Amino acid sequence: RVYPNPAKDKLYLRHSDEDIRFREISIKNLNGSVVHYQRKYDKEKGIDIDKLSGGVYFMDLKVGERIIHRKIIKE
Repeated sequence: RVYPNPAKDKLYLRHSDEDIRFREISIKNLNGSVVHYQRKYDKEKGIDIDKLSGGVYFMDLKVGERIIHRKIIKE
């Protein structure tokens, strides 16, 4: 789960299995360009999206060998 969505400055992740570790996080704009990338996720700090312009983005979350895709909205 990605929340809050829509978001203003921070996004947080939650998985039903608390032992799951998000290995890579990338956020892409509608053109497919990566506008944010991080290798580690700190659940206390979240994901800083403050510098992104308002609009729709696509987030790829690498969990183990799987990639989870989510649509996010930046206010």
